[in-house]
Amino acid sequence: MTVLEFESQQAVLICQHCGAGGLRLDRVVQNNGIRPVCLNCGSKTPLAGTQWLAQNGATDRKARRSTFDPKDVWEANGNHCAFCGKPRWLCERLKIGLTAQHVVPVAFGGDDGVQIPFCARCQEASVAALRETRNVLGEIDSLDSIIKRIESKHPGLRA
Repeated sequence: MTVLEFESQQAVLICQHCGAGGLRLDRVVQNNGIRPVCLNCGSKTPLAGTQWLAQNGATDRKARRSTFDPKDVWEANGNHCAFCGKPRWLCERLKIGLTAQHVVPVAFGGDDGVQIPFCARCQEASVAALRETRNVLGEIDSLDSIIKRIESKHPGLRA
């Protein structure tokens, strides 16, 4: 199945594990892959026989991120974690990695622009928070879709 095929059938696809609709696309930064995921049960293989979706060309692929040095981001921003405030020297002493986050996450339409310093511990916490936000947004999209289908079948319902 290709990305375009998935998008054209998305409204009717259901998870093979839980039977719920509302499948969404997940873009995996590590391998630039695109896969379907079930927002209801969290399955990364909701479609039988499909783990990764074929990409139809460069337009389907997310732009590659430019390379950056987190140490430069830390230095440019006062050498402290923007989330917890831990200074760089303490992170290094405690063997906590230095990372950088996009101000607006790429997953939410941000570009490869401004970045802020995060220690590795805060980076891990932010990944969980971003995942939760993506799931909530996906659920809202699913509910909006259901409401639109009901309203189209019953035009006077909200009157």
